[in-house]
Amino acid sequence: MGAGMPAALTSGSISAETCRALRRCRPHLASLLSRGVAFHHSGLLPEERGAVEAAFRGGQALVLVATSTVAAGVNLPVQRVIFKHTHIGRQAGALLDPTRYRQMAGRAGRAAFKDKSICGESYLIASAAGPPAKLLGIVGAPLEPVRSCLSLHQRGLKRALLEAIALGLVLEPEEVALYGRCTLLAQQVSAEHVVATAREALAWLGQPAHPFIAWDKSLQVYRPLPLGLASLASGFGPEDCVGMYRDLQLAREGMVLLTDLHLAFLCVSPTEELAGGSPDGHRIGRLLQGLSAPDRETARRLGLTPGASLAAGTNRLSEDIARVAQRFWVAALVSQAIEEGDSAGVAARHGLTEADLQGLLERSARTAGMLASFCERMAWPEMETLLRQMQVQVLQGVAPEAHALTQLPFVGLPDEDELVHILSKPRAGADHGRAREGACPAQILPSPAFKATAVVDGDFKTVSLEDYKGKYVVLFFYPMDWTFVCPTEIIAFSDRVKEFQEIGVEVLGASVDSPFSHLQWINTPRNKGGLGGLSYPLIADLTKSISADYGVLIEEGDNAGVALRGLFIISPEGILRQITVNDLPVGRSVDETLRLLKAFQFTDEHGEVCPANWQEGADTIKPTPKDSQEYFSKQ
Repeated sequence: MGAGMPAALTSGSISAETCRALRRCRPHLASLLSRGVAFHHSGLLPEERGAVEAAFRGGQALVLVATSTVAAGVNLPVQRVIFKHTHIGRQAGALLDPTRYRQMAGRAGRAAFKDKSICGESYLIASAAGPPAKLLGIVGAPLEPVRSCLSLHQRGLKRALLEAIALGLVLEPEEVALYGRCTLLAQQVSAEHVVATAREALAWLGQPAHPFIAWDKSLQVYRPLPLGLASLASGFGPEDCVGMYRDLQLAREGMVLLTDLHLAFLCVSPTEELAGGSPDGHRIGRLLQGLSAPDRETARRLGLTPGASLAAGTNRLSEDIARVAQRFWVAALVSQAIEEGDSAGVAARHGLTEADLQGLLERSARTAGMLASFCERMAWPEMETLLRQMQVQVLQGVAPEAHALTQLPFVGLPDEDELVHILSKPRAGADHGRAREGACPAQILPSPAFKATAVVDGDFKTVSLEDYKGKYVVLFFYPMDWTFVCPTEIIAFSDRVKEFQEIGVEVLGASVDSPFSHLQWINTPRNKGGLGGLSYPLIADLTKSISADYGVLIEEGDNAGVALRGLFIISPEGILRQITVNDLPVGRSVDETLRLLKAFQFTDEHGEVCPANWQEGADTIKPTPKDSQEYFSKQ
């Protein structure tokens, strides 16, 4: 592609930051970046994939080459999609189906292009010997009918019913039948069958062995129990929660904390499958026989006795013990990656790619966060604390004694080698901080990125700071739903949200409550303590990571675990222009927030500065010694 590459492709200029993120890629692939061509495949690390996508999204890379198994996940608008062939993946005979074709071809000509006249193009290249009818079938096939994600085997219905009870949509036995008949599943199969299955699912949720719900005899309604609320808060389905609940109860009776292995076991999903497949009994046996004393105690508490070690070596483990042993083996990978800090070395030692191991660490960190939310709802603070610390260790790949650095607000972690250098040489760390400060003298602080579930127009949606790039954003935190000062602030912003939108500003609210709590509070009338509707997104910071990143999370005392009344004005470039943090008893002013926004927008546009108590239309100051006299001479 070198000498013959069209001139248009050479206009892409890959930033130093992107090249730095891709420094570990093979040289002949990385060299393409300078010619405006990028690549995307499952062998890239998460930060490498992010850098490639950012380069393509920003116009630095003009061509993106992706493998068939990953192309469907690259959710970026393009002008042209080219399919090199009609098969997908490595399996012989696996052809591209109409659904996947539409998913990938649909990226062409999306509305994100500035020039609305551009039409997207899709090219499907196939062998000349291929039957044309098959190709036309891929391109022109009708859409597959929509099918309900609920199941007559109760799995989907259990969670759906639990959510409905938690939201107050299903309170009485008669409403169970009504709820079942209102589902899409009831329109696709027998409604009576769906109702009967829903009642069976309801009975399962109320079993004493795993009580998610209970019948309140005094009020004559169903109500969610702590286990049910923990299931919803964590994101685990009821069936998965049964096993997680058992594992956590066992850990609470005796957690081995001399190493990270026991915590790592909890953070590995029971259904985790590595790219290289499950280890055989011989490998598990060798692992169990070579454990240190603390790790042998962890194995014993999990049911992996010395007898299990011998049985594993001869592939004679029972089915249940084999599942625990395979999960234990994966947990050992996670623990080794944290302890050694060398994911590439650990991956190579176990026959994996570094990307495979990084994917495992990401999934384990996500599970740790979900478990921490589960423990919070179950009122197990000691387990919640351990799991949140483990989440950071797994996600950041840092030692326990260093992971506290990642909790500091507004601190961006450097690379691993640079972090070690800073930790071992205080002087170097100070120089590093000054260098970063001097690099951006005109900026205050970059706003921490976030991505979370929010209630938007009565529905659950994922929102991120990236969604609002190019606009001013007001992000405010409040302590808790169903309180006293909080609804007055939230309603005040909601009633005047049009004033913010008229000047190009988006408003976002956030607390550590669940999205279900948000939704019920929004739907409750104002005269009954609710919000009575809302005109902007309300973010559920269940993991408390957003509150912590913005420095407003209370970590000690009677109010530990909730956010202070922090308000942040974020510029279109993602820079924090204003920070206000109130103590819990005092609310904030919508008028003052609007005044500050108009002042910042005025200075952005005109280059002048606004004096104290400035109001729209009042005099401003030209920021030079001579020109400023024009303002001061009038005082």
